[in-house]
Amino acid sequence: MVKNYDFVFEVEDIKTTNDGANGYVKATLIVKEDDKEYKQCLALTLDTYIRSDGTFYQETPEQLQMRVFVKLVANITGFGFHL
Repeated sequence: MVKNYDFVFEVEDIKTTNDGANGYVKATLIVKEDDKEYKQCLALTLDTYIRSDGTFYQETPEQLQMRVFVKLVANITGFGFHL
């Protein structure tokens, strides 16, 4: 059985710095299912990755917003547990 979900994704706050070390994205996901409403908040910090050639790559706030959204959907729907 497939359930219908109505998602509302709100980005509450974005903080960035020049070096990216203290940047973060804080967001809320509200899911409405029938007559129930679930709300979950999450804040993640910007990450720095090392490429295969040894150079550093800084995550952008837009990329972090996508990562926050995916984690919130996985947490609230339980989809991550089924993988």
